[in-house]
Amino acid sequence: MDTIKIGKFIARTRKQHNMTQRQIADLLFISDKTVSKWECGKGLPDVSLMIPLCGILQITVNDLFAGEKVSENDYSEKVEDNIIALVEENDKIIKELRFRGWLTVILGAFVLMGVIYASKVLADNGLYGIPQIATAGMSGFIGIIIANGVISIIKGKKRLR
Repeated sequence: MDTIKIGKFIARTRKQHNMTQRQIADLLFISDKTVSKWECGKGLPDVSLMIPLCGILQITVNDLFAGEKVSENDYSEKVEDNIIALVEENDKIIKELRFRGWLTVILGAFVLMGVIYASKVLADNGLYGIPQIATAGMSGFIGIIIANGVISIIKGKKRLR
């Protein structure tokens, strides 16, 4: 999906309707900074906002995804192109989600091994109490981070189905 093209189309269509970013934002119950972000091509509207946005701008969702007014002759071709682009975008998001999950698990495991080693060194040197509590707390925190990475991997696998 060409977010810059879509953003320019949103801005152009909004201006054709003599509306400000603030007016669009108020109608959608979002901030004008969010509308600005779309128009700069730094993101797309949330799925829950696409149909209301299209209603306000008097365009179709297909027009929005294409980043231009789609003629009736090109409609079915653009629908197919937009569906393919959405599937590719979804695949990209899933791959990134899984990559980040694995990266979190692997790095978390290395850090956890370091904390366990530090705990052992502290115990070998007779340092108990606060240092041991701190390393135990860090272990728990790292465990949560690793679990978060595992959840990302699982979510990525579920979205692939």
